[in-house]
Amino acid sequence: MNASDKAASLIHPVSDRSQKLSPSPTLSLNSQAKAMRASGVDVVNLSAGEPDFPTHASVVDAAKAALDAGETRYGKPGGGPDLLKAIVTKFKRDNAVDFAPEQITVGAGAKQILLHAFLTLLNPGDEAIVLSPYWVSYADQIAFSGGTARFVSTLDANAGATSAQHLAAKLEAALSSKSKCLVFSSPSNPSGEVLSEASLKVIADFAKKNNLWVVSDEIYEYLVFEGEHRSILNVAPKLATQTLLINGLSKAFAMTGWRVGYAAGPKEVIARMRMLQSHSSTCLPAFVEKAAVVALSGGKAMIANDLDKYRSRRSVAIEQAKLLESSVGVGHCYPAGAFYVFLDLRPVLQQSKSCKSSMEFGNRLLEKHHVGAVPGEAFGAPGFLRTSYATSIENIQKGFAGIKACAQEVMQS
Repeated sequence: MNASDKAASLIHPVSDRSQKLSPSPTLSLNSQAKAMRASGVDVVNLSAGEPDFPTHASVVDAAKAALDAGETRYGKPGGGPDLLKAIVTKFKRDNAVDFAPEQITVGAGAKQILLHAFLTLLNPGDEAIVLSPYWVSYADQIAFSGGTARFVSTLDANAGATSAQHLAAKLEAALSSKSKCLVFSSPSNPSGEVLSEASLKVIADFAKKNNLWVVSDEIYEYLVFEGEHRSILNVAPKLATQTLLINGLSKAFAMTGWRVGYAAGPKEVIARMRMLQSHSSTCLPAFVEKAAVVALSGGKAMIANDLDKYRSRRSVAIEQAKLLESSVGVGHCYPAGAFYVFLDLRPVLQQSKSCKSSMEFGNRLLEKHHVGAVPGEAFGAPGFLRTSYATSIENIQKGFAGIKACAQEVMQS
């Protein structure tokens, strides 16, 4: 044993909570696809939950102006007054929900805000009911916070949306004396499902009856392509005393790297989240706050052209998914929102002797067919594959052609 090995053997093990964490599969696959492309491989990357549009010029200009004005010092934990006011105005304008500035907190992306929410709400041993398929980080963040996730599928046997009546029964079955909160996203990452008003009412009634906190992730709210986005507080205003609305600028405004997320909810909870913020990343950079105010003030009208492009891409992606279903039997969840098509590979995997999981399929798809997509295991949905249409129509078509070729190969192996 050399000196470094001996020293390492004397160090205490890392914390139990840190050992519960696993790398983000979506970020890992996206990085792998980018690395292959950088090495000269022609990879079609459908794994990234990231818009390929540039951030709006007026948002960038606001940040530049703030930098030129020397706005580079510490800001206020949880957000400065101008940004909080812009978020309050946004909720009133877009969601018909009234919040005071002290009911808002801002952090380094909705991901950080969610972690702070779970750290604030959960004690060791508490359980969080999570609608599944779910965004990859919910389960790890809940575990890191000392809690345990109990999953409730919103899909039926054929990958369609389960009825409100069946959802109610599933929620009741997941309830225990340790249940503390209920977590969901609508529109959904990864399935693209937009929960119906009836399902939102079921969730609200269940949470109210059982005195649960509700964590509603609404970061894809502008990306609803059929009907209008409905916040759970539109359906159940009286739930406001036990609900956190989570949102951010990454997806709709193509601002993933700017790291702007926010939460709105009861001021007692928000105050605790702000304290946690003061001990973690402290604040957003002042120039980022200036840019965020411009984006929030512009709202949905600012990204109208981007939304039109998404609609065109969505049509092509749905068309390609239907062709997959007719040619190789791959089904899909109907994507009313977000920018994903969640493919059901189970009919293909059942016919294969050598490939029995979507994880194996995803690896083969990337290595042999040079298409990046995220296996459903990452979202609590084995047998599925998430594809993103936040890319060009050409890439969507090439990517789905690769998926078809991989499926045909797998069924014959």
